[in-house]
Amino acid sequence: DLTLKYGNQTAGARLNGTYRSSVFPDSWLMCSDSFISSLDPELQNSTSFIILSGEVREDIDFFSENGYDLIPLASLSSFFTAGVKQVESDLSLIVFSSSLIIILIVYSIMSIEVSSRRGDIRILRHLGATRSSVMLIFLLQSLFIGLSGAALGISLGFIGANAITSASSFFGIYSFIYPQITVSSTLLPLVASLFSAFIGGLIPSFMASRNGGVSA
Repeated sequence: DLTLKYGNQTAGARLNGTYRSSVFPDSWLMCSDSFISSLDPELQNSTSFIILSGEVREDIDFFSENGYDLIPLASLSSFFTAGVKQVESDLSLIVFSSSLIIILIVYSIMSIEVSSRRGDIRILRHLGATRSSVMLIFLLQSLFIGLSGAALGISLGFIGANAITSASSFFGIYSFIYPQITVSSTLLPLVASLFSAFIGGLIPSFMASRNGGVSA
């Protein structure tokens, strides 16, 4: 048995069971409309929606008789899923724009790096390093920059998303969906970052392989 308090109102409830769900926060408690009304009378006839257990036939009949539209939980979940998919379609534009930015950043960094290390490149070439090996060195450096940026960006992205979701509850804004780290959510930005870093470092790496050739 639980006793919940909201403002000056208190109401008793009995916890019949728990379940795990990735859709709703674990701290939520599903209650009947009468329980919500007794806990906060101001919410009577003004709730946006309420989730009913399929086993409580009396509540379902009550809301149906009073003109409420009852939506199956699967349909409710599909509504949020469709919304997420719509946002995901817009993310492709963000990924494309981010890739262009990564290409420009890596190109600028590697161009400066090649220009400042011309002496080292000449030494490598005089020691017998081939053009392909010099080019490979700078390409690997470009990929390392892309990998470091991807790791930092993915970490900050998930930390920021969870921080916003958690902090929004203090302002009365609650979310049904919490950000979760998945293979697809980390693999896509990682691959995009590495590919963009490779493209951005390709021209500077090629220019590095052309510098400091060994005289005959």
